[in-house]
Amino acid sequence: MTICVYSRSNAFSQHIGLAVTGRPVVYQDTLLGPASDASPCIDIIHASSFSPEAVAAFLKTASSGDRRLAIADDIPSATALLGYTQGGALAYCNSYMASDHFRQLFALLDNGASWYPPVMLTEIFNLARKNMASDQPLSPLFDALTDRERQVALRVAEGKSNKEVAVDFNITVRTVKAHLSNIYEKLQVKDRVALLIYLQQNGIH
Repeated sequence: MTICVYSRSNAFSQHIGLAVTGRPVVYQDTLLGPASDASPCIDIIHASSFSPEAVAAFLKTASSGDRRLAIADDIPSATALLGYTQGGALAYCNSYMASDHFRQLFALLDNGASWYPPVMLTEIFNLARKNMASDQPLSPLFDALTDRERQVALRVAEGKSNKEVAVDFNITVRTVKAHLSNIYEKLQVKDRVALLIYLQQNGIH
């Protein structure tokens, strides 16, 4: 799958070049349009090279096609991750993380999966919980979950890992994963971050 790199930083472009092996790569120093018409493809945007408004506008136009969008940030933050994810990005990372991590990110995006820094999960969940309202009615989709699925979803919203959730309910990690799979399907979300955004938007906590 073609990788399109959007950056005005030679250092970042060179860093990505070292991480990419056996793939066509296209470089572009603007966000005025796609660097390639290849479809599907992976777009990785060096957010620190552009204004937040320019990145948001690009995400809005590019997310409509079969383009797997990733954001690389020199100074990652939970707030930025949440915003870019809501804008359609499937991945968010440190601009200069290890090449092996970039290869993992690309492999996941190849399959339409997402990637984000595990160490930021708790911060993201806590940030979203602060913005959750307590007086909104339950979403019909959330109301369709079983009692245990609701419990698991809310534990995940607290930033707990699958292992911690398993301990809380005296079940196996495999069972937690099965519950999460059902939750994602019923709520029509892809992953933990998407689940968090869903809960935040519906005032569920």
